[in-house]
Amino acid sequence: MAQQEKYFIRQLSYTLALAIIGFVIHNFREFGFAGLFAMEAATIPWSLIGIAGLLAWVYIPQARKFAALFLIFYAALNLIGGGILSVLPLSIFPFEPEQSISHYISHVIYGVSQIPLIWLCIQSFSLKEAKNDS
Repeated sequence: MAQQEKYFIRQLSYTLALAIIGFVIHNFREFGFAGLFAMEAATIPWSLIGIAGLLAWVYIPQARKFAALFLIFYAALNLIGGGILSVLPLSIFPFEPEQSISHYISHVIYGVSQIPLIWLCIQSFSLKEAKNDS
């Protein structure tokens, strides 16, 4: 495994960890410690889905493009669905979100923490293309 590849895997791990931490911070602020383990908050299962995407990228080189797309989708769903839409009082959700500064802050943390993962996964396509050109 090349040094550049190891560096990228480390960066991908860090950005996924940041995305998961943003999700965990949101759930902790909104639901308390017990909410981290509640199935309706899906903290553990949803985090494991992201980790599965990372493991696919690391251990199945032929699936890296798919794994990167999967992680982009995962983080975009977190950003748009969890970070933006679920804070709005929309009738599509079976709950009425709290409309307070504290709740907005939780969602800003949640949403912003997804952006580095999206950016890095997009970068993985251009890095791979540049590597193939040389």
